[in-house]
Amino acid sequence: MQPAHTCRLCGMTTETPAAFCSQCGNALTGAPVATAPKSKWYHNLLVVFGMLVMLGPFGLPLVWKNPRLGRGMKWGLTLVTIAVTVWLVIVTLQIAHTVMNDVTQFNSTLRF
Repeated sequence: MQPAHTCRLCGMTTETPAAFCSQCGNALTGAPVATAPKSKWYHNLLVVFGMLVMLGPFGLPLVWKNPRLGRGMKWGLTLVTIAVTVWLVIVTLQIAHTVMNDVTQFNSTLRF
């Protein structure tokens, strides 16, 4: 009977001698090969900036959870996002006020 081979990285046990683990691909002889974890799609900087443009302040959790951005960059993006959001709210309110004035003025010219 052959001894069981156990992978030091994932713990998979195999009865047949093999050079690599069939589960994770780690070398069964020598030191375990640590692979760098894959980056998540939402850690991509283009995705983060795109979400900030599309979602505004609702994209800020992507900024703060991103390990590739420094603390200063996170604060900077947060402040810029808040400033742009406040500006857009003010402009929207001004447009709504102007439209309401125009509608009221138009309605006053109608004769029933």
